[in-house]
This record gives sequence, C-alpha cells and structure tokens, in this order.
Amino acid sequence: MEYLQSEKTIIIEDAKDINNFKNEIKQAKQSTGGIVYEKSKANVFCYRDGRCVTSFTVYDNSTIETEQKQRTRYYFGLKSLRKLTPQIRLFELRMQCAANLKNLWHRLRLYDRADKNRLQYFKNIRFEDQNKPNDPNDNVLEFKKKLEEEMQWALESRKKLYKDLYRSINLVYPPPGIWCDAMEWAYLEPGVKSKRSELRRKSHTCPSAGEGKNHYAMNPNCKPDSLGDMVLLFETKAGWNQNGGPELFTFDNHEPKGGCVLLNDGTVKFIRTKEELNQLRWK
Repeated sequence: MEYLQSEKTIIIEDAKDINNFKNEIKQAKQSTGGIVYEKSKANVFCYRDGRCVTSFTVYDNSTIETEQKQRTRYYFGLKSLRKLTPQIRLFELRMQCAANLKNLWHRLRLYDRADKNRLQYFKNIRFEDQNKPNDPNDNVLEFKKKLEEEMQWALESRKKLYKDLYRSINLVYPPPGIWCDAMEWAYLEPGVKSKRSELRRKSHTCPSAGEGKNHYAMNPNCKPDSLGDMVLLFETKAGWNQNGGPELFTFDNHEPKGGCVLLNDGTVKFIRTKEELNQLRWK
C-alpha cells in the first residue's frame, strides 16, 4: 500500500500510448447520468506545450466525467488505461489470485454437498424414446446419447478414483491426490460449455503465472476440522492434482516475488520470504 500511494502521479509521454487512449475514449456510444458509485478515482490532465488543455476524472476504470459533469460509461473498462499503469496491474493480478483462492475455499466447504448432488443428477437421468426415428432437424437424441456416455464414464471414473472413500459420508474436502479432478466432477456442468464453467476453471489458475490449468496445491495434512491457521491451498508451479508441503511453494508467479496461501479459516496471505513460509502451520 505504501508503494501504491507513492505512485500517485504517472506521466504518459509516448504519442502511441496517448493515441490508443484517445481512440478508445472516442469509441464510446452511450452517455450516462445519475450517481457514480466510486471505488477508485483517477484525475487525468492533458498537456500540450506545457499548458493544460483539458482534464477529466476516471471512476473505477469504467466511467469518465468531464469538467462539465458529462459522464460516459465504458462497460468493458478502459483497456488502454490498464496498459498505461503496469505498476498498478501487478497488484491487481495479486488480488485476483487471492480472490481465486477465496473462491476455491467456498467451493471446498460446499464440496461434499455438490459432489452428492452431481451423483444424484446422474442417477436420476432417464432417456426416453430412444427407439424413435431420429428427426434430422432434431439434435436432442444425439445430445442424450453423448450425455449418457459421459454419465457412464463419470460414474466409473469416480468409483476408480475414490475406492474406499467412495461411500464415505464424512468426506468434506476431496482426497488431496485427486482434488482437482474431484472439484471438476462436483462443479462442472456435464456436456455444457458455459461462462460459469469457464470462471470455475479460471479459479484454479494464477492470472500472472502464465500457461497451465492449475497453479495451486493442497496441503494433505489439512482437514475440515484442522486449526483455522493451517495452510489448505498454496501457490505452486503449473500442475494438476498437486499436493504436498512448503517444498512445492513458488515465489515466482508474481512480481515483486511472492505467493498466496489459503488458510483453513478462509484467510489469504501473501508470503514474500522463506522465513514467512516456514512460520506457517503445515501440520
């Protein structure tokens, strides 16, 4: 926070950057009125030959208000403004990573319920009229066939993965060795590619870590009834179903160096040094 407060004034002098910002502002098609719900605010001053020619205010990176109190809303945000403030973007990425871990914490707490609901969903599926001639204009039967195949695959996979845990009624957190697979099983809609499914997948990835389906590992020692300050999930290199201790933790996903950890009570911490890492409760 001290660093961000020290960056109160950012000077943009590159003509290409200024033109990109100008062109994005001109693309707006709708003005807005009413109250501006302010979370963040930036005052923009435009100079030519040392003289201020205009100024305006940007609220939440999405609303511009001129000196005449005219407001324009940009529903997808000002992308060029984000590129012009890379020193702020680094901290945004860190916050998004922390939000991902918090999202996973809520889903882990509800995992047992979601897992049972998903299994019940497959058990209740009924496929009717399968002997009816297929209408070339109707893809319902084809969809049902694919869904039935996925159902059989999912049930067999679940039995194989869970083994003796398959019938457990006390399981709340998924088995550490298959926790990513188990979360996909419990939460992703079968046969459907939706925005909600994509967001759930993204919660497994650190936004600043590059490629990979998952950048978090589970601490196998952490149980639902473990102490609240015990590490549950933590950042690591890209990999699926990773689990282990501090030896898997990485400081390289962020700049400045560091990584996020999720504690059993839902707290997220950003760890900067090995000393901080070793002070955490792992067992």
